[in-house]
Amino acid sequence: MESNFHGSLLGMILDAGLMVKFVLLILLVFSIISWTIIFIKFRTYRRIRQENEAFDSDYQKSTKLSDLLPTSRKYPFSTTAEVFRAGYAEMTKANRLSRDSARPEEISLSSLDNVERALNRASSTEMTKLESALGFLATTGSASPFIGLFGTVW
Repeated sequence: MESNFHGSLLGMILDAGLMVKFVLLILLVFSIISWTIIFIKFRTYRRIRQENEAFDSDYQKSTKLSDLLPTSRKYPFSTTAEVFRAGYAEMTKANRLSRDSARPEEISLSSLDNVERALNRASSTEMTKLESALGFLATTGSASPFIGLFGTVW
């Protein structure tokens, strides 16, 4: 089967109709935005992974959580350090409340529940940050083939 087309890609685009050019522009914009998101996510996830590993190493070496708090602030991108800070803050509050009670050696179960909730809340917040812009990628990935198909049959 022989092709009768002997032009260039640019010539083909320039000879296309207005709707085809519009579809190509939409696909180009989606592609640029998608690759930008992918590149940013790659860099961000790599940095998070590196800082999480470094914080985990510091955590394993640490003997006291109170010494680890200033260290955790060295890792602004670490999701693990952020969850640790949230849990530590809630645990500090629970310790303060138990010291004010009649039996300072006890931490109430409700205080431990509060610590668990703080850890869960911080984990959810960090996951939400990590998942940002993934909806756009999913929508683009599923819609772009249909937009392209529309452009071919127009």
